Amino acid sequence: MADGDFLLDDVKLDVKNSQLKENDAKSYIRQQPNLKIFGLFRAHLRLYSLSRKDSVKRNGRVRHLGRALRKMGEPPVIYNSMMRIQSERQLEKYYRAKGFMNAKASSDVEFKKKCAVVTYHIDEGVPFRIENIDFDYRGDSAIQKIVETDRFYESKLKTGMLFDSDELDAERNNMSSLLRRHGYFYFTKDYITYTADTTVGDHKVDITLELKPFSKTRSDGSRVDVPHTKYKIGDISVVTLDKPNVSYTEVLAYDSARTEEGILMKYLHKPFLRSSVIEDNVMFSKGEFYNSMRSDFTLSKFNSLGIVRAAYINFNDKHNDANEVDCQITLSPTKTKSISANVEATTTSGDFGFGGTLGWSHHNIFHGSECLTFKISYSQEAISGMDITDDKIRDYGASVTLAIPRVMFPFLTRDFKRRINANTELHAAFSVQQMGYRRDQLSLGWKYKWQRRRFYNFEIDFLDYNLVKMEDADAFRDKYFNEHTNPILLYNYTDHQILCTGFTYTFDNMSSKRLLNKKLFKASFETGGNTFQLFSHICKFDKDEFSGQNMIFEVPYSQYVKTELEYAFNQYINEKCRIVYHAKAGVAVPYGNSDGVPFEKRFYGGGASGVRGWAVRTLGPGKFPSTNDYLAQTGDINLLLNLEYRIKLFWKLELATFVDAGNVWTIDDYKDQQGGEFFIDEFYKQIALAGGAGLR
Repeated sequence: MADGDFLLDDVKLDVKNSQLKENDAKSYIRQQPNLKIFGLFRAHLRLYSLSRKDSVKRNGRVRHLGRALRKMGEPPVIYNSMMRIQSERQLEKYYRAKGFMNAKASSDVEFKKKCAVVTYHIDEGVPFRIENIDFDYRGDSAIQKIVETDRFYESKLKTGMLFDSDELDAERNNMSSLLRRHGYFYFTKDYITYTADTTVGDHKVDITLELKPFSKTRSDGSRVDVPHTKYKIGDISVVTLDKPNVSYTEVLAYDSARTEEGILMKYLHKPFLRSSVIEDNVMFSKGEFYNSMRSDFTLSKFNSLGIVRAAYINFNDKHNDANEVDCQITLSPTKTKSISANVEATTTSGDFGFGGTLGWSHHNIFHGSECLTFKISYSQEAISGMDITDDKIRDYGASVTLAIPRVMFPFLTRDFKRRINANTELHAAFSVQQMGYRRDQLSLGWKYKWQRRRFYNFEIDFLDYNLVKMEDADAFRDKYFNEHTNPILLYNYTDHQILCTGFTYTFDNMSSKRLLNKKLFKASFETGGNTFQLFSHICKFDKDEFSGQNMIFEVPYSQYVKTELEYAFNQYINEKCRIVYHAKAGVAVPYGNSDGVPFEKRFYGGGASGVRGWAVRTLGPGKFPSTNDYLAQTGDINLLLNLEYRIKLFWKLELATFVDAGNVWTIDDYKDQQGGEFFIDEFYKQIALAGGAGLR
């Protein structure tokens, strides 16, 4: 720093008994000090200081390093007296806009060595509150009726609340949105003004909202005030472009055809979407009153189609006596086909392994944005120290998935299918594992996913079937298994099948750019084996001689119920720092045809998604000692708590410190998992703790 410069060390806000959030007010202060990690040291400033100015003038490597350090770091914030005065004015404006009409702001600065600490003092004064609210409709009875009778509309203004200009502006937006949903195509919040009468006394305000008439241009160019007019939908046309990154132009000779509902389709060669798909995604019809919500929903539905790269909606006034607006929807396609490949190599205790996956996708296989994906995979890993007939583990398989952007289910009305933003997913996979035996696994899936409003997601696993068949495994079982073998391990190496259904609800606003603090809540429930149990009683199938389990087509089946809850909350301290709270709990219970929960459905501790101080599947259950049998270290009950402090470095890279707590437990005292049973008065003594730091 130059002589006479002072590093801004801290900014304080002195407000007594404020009704406003301090962080909101601080955002109006023009200068903020450099970021402190954990409130202790300025790592970003230190990184910036390491990139000396002369470093950018030297050889290439030093130059690039200097630029990288400057990008990762943060330049010093030098105290500026003019910005301090500007901040005082901004704070006064903020508090006055929030209802503290007589607010005064002042500040002082304390210099110590080469640092400056600025304190802003706010004298809020007595706040002004709303006493009465009135609305002057200027004789427009149609709009008055809509505002007073719409069951989804509720005024944000309440008597007794602070005279907050932001709330008044929100009310104008709220009312404008309401009227645009009722046909008022040209209506904006600018047609609603308000006056505030502060002469009432005792720091009270009477608010009058006023509806301004529509200003219409005559044929001679003069303007006249007229009542607001409702508009209906005129002709609807959909332009389907044939290539990505191509814009629509009237010069080209487009072919055209009308759908059964009268929508005009325009295309150059062939529309990339079927007419029925276009009809299902257009949420308004000719002759209806204009509705901005249906327009937005239409745009959202088209943009959610995988084959659609971008969708645009334009409304044009026909300027006729019928007060109609024509609608044109333009759809731009994305690439129809894609190929994906993934190769990886691993080494564990000197044993080398490799694997790869090759995938092919068609994103519009039936011209309805259906996505068909084929994948094949192969992996191989060497194993040593085990006396088995093969020194390698080989896994290979194939899968096919068909994702359909609508509900495929009988008995549902077309109107219901159109209104719900849902997807159907069909999945089939077959895999083989070879390691002194052959383990074949067949998986079939049928699920529905849909979204109801933004951030609210639902998923139904209508059918989830897994069949495991062991081939050439008799010698392997005879050599390694006996009557004392862990039943979970034995179950995993015998023929078995699982048929389950489930439901998952998720609220997730983590992707929102508008919200400061973000959260995720997820709840899931699944149950398996009930359908097989019913068939078994009706058809009187045989029982397995070894386990005594009922069988379907000579294969035992599992019966269980499982539920999980998950919650995460991101609390932003400032632009670069946040605290992440995370909690997860689950329980799985076998019943009926099963003595234990299937291995595939059990919980495990440790690893990147668990208590990170333990390797995956090496923690628990309960106080059960760690062994080399990862199958034994699973449980029926799961509890996990995480606390992370994250600091953004640059790009998407974050520095994180964390504390994890959790474990898994069994619901019974299994013979090979002694000490793993859950007891309400003892489980807290068995919670594992781990902490650390890293990059993410």
